[in-house]
Amino acid sequence: MDYLLRDSYYCGVPYGKIDLDRLLLSLKPAEGEIIVSEKGRQSIEMYILSRFYMYTQVYLHHTTRAFDIMLKNIFSKSLIKDINYPTPEKGDVDRLINFDDLWLYGIIKQISKEAGSNENYLADCIISRNPIRCVIEKVTFSDAQSQARDPEYSAIKEMSKYFDVIALEAQIDENLIFLDEPWTDLPLENRYHPYTTKPEDAGNKTIKIESRRGVTDIAMDPSSISYYIAKYMAQIIRIYTPLDHRAALSSTILTRHKELEHLLWF
Repeated sequence: MDYLLRDSYYCGVPYGKIDLDRLLLSLKPAEGEIIVSEKGRQSIEMYILSRFYMYTQVYLHHTTRAFDIMLKNIFSKSLIKDINYPTPEKGDVDRLINFDDLWLYGIIKQISKEAGSNENYLADCIISRNPIRCVIEKVTFSDAQSQARDPEYSAIKEMSKYFDVIALEAQIDENLIFLDEPWTDLPLENRYHPYTTKPEDAGNKTIKIESRRGVTDIAMDPSSISYYIAKYMAQIIRIYTPLDHRAALSSTILTRHKELEHLLWF
């Protein structure tokens, strides 16, 4: 709840704003759990909606993800091992405070000055604030129970199996084509739905609300907007490449998949 307010403020967006005071006042203990009283129904629904929109509009924004992808490709497991990054297993968590934004920028800048690899190229892109660009994007809402794939989503996913062929036709480096599936990449993916209706998630991830009919999972209450939101999951898939290659890659994809023209970014 705290970070929704912080993130919306610092990102300059309205999505994460919630009535925090009202929501906190509506919380109460019951049978070893914290539940929401009936008077907090609108506040908790505002929280659920805010969290949903912050994910789709901010945390998974195409530019945000572009920088995530570049960082992920720059900081390989071997590099992290070489810089002796702190881990709980090593018992050196106190060292973590030294690995701040300034340290990160310094490492990226150092890598950008080297030459001869895609990691160096991507590091230079970050330093010059020239992120990789989205070539094609599909946003769809699927049934949370079946998680069935949209046909266009599946078509884009399938392209990743022959990026080598597409790269050859577009005359670009295969390693500079990036597939992004945020929901499968996020480490806390399953925690995104605290109001899920999936049976296996019942209990420890639900938001319970008190009403005249007793205490119930808000995602199971047909009178709550959460009931309808919980039935759907936002699915996003994108393909990225550096700006200099976007036109060539877009044209190649268009040649192969005319039906996806409306999803291409030129």
